[in-house]
Amino acid sequence: MLSGERIVPVTRRTFLETLGLAGMALPWRQSRPRPLRNYVWLRPDLRKTTDDLKRDFALIRGSGLTGIVAEIYSGNTTLYGSTRFPVKAEWLETALPLAKAEGLEVHAWMWTMICTQERVIRDHPDWYNVNAKGESAHDKPAYVDYYKFLDPARPEVREFIRDTVSEIASISGVTSVHLDYVRHPDAILPSGPGRNTASSRTRCMRRTTTATRTTAAGDSRPPTGSIPSS
Repeated sequence: MLSGERIVPVTRRTFLETLGLAGMALPWRQSRPRPLRNYVWLRPDLRKTTDDLKRDFALIRGSGLTGIVAEIYSGNTTLYGSTRFPVKAEWLETALPLAKAEGLEVHAWMWTMICTQERVIRDHPDWYNVNAKGESAHDKPAYVDYYKFLDPARPEVREFIRDTVSEIASISGVTSVHLDYVRHPDAILPSGPGRNTASSRTRCMRRTTTATRTTAAGDSRPPTGSIPSS
């Protein structure tokens, strides 16, 4: 500090006001609005011919829409040439070049947690969600018959879903994959961290059992918020 100078205390309010004025002095960058993009969800009608699709896509594009979001996997069969699931029709392969000719994007819409395939139900019943009553979604689905939800806490289920997404995403011309039914099915939920999944509850019980065994001598109470082991 030079001779004769003095220190002027700066209050928090003064500092913030000065900082605000400095910010206002910076060059103003006007953000450009993003162009509006509109899409239509579509459940393909397999009765329609190639000419029908051409007319539909021309109408969609002419209406100012950017693309379609087509349901091509419904938890059982596919509307594309899958090597993993039963193929109902190869609609996607037909639609892609027709949509591209009209300048439309094609997004693939798939069911995620719902799986009604008999092979999976038969070979992997443990993959399915279990509610607080101990009822599995594979044989006692909530609300409607097709609510056979998988348990996302199981690594095998996550791998199963990842492989499905990868197969669809690898199809040339598909803009993106949209995931539907990414949730649990039932309102009959257990309390605690094992919420709605058999696999999660099993892991929780194991952690609780270990924690109970390591508590101080003479105190066998489980930690707060945990589920006592049976």
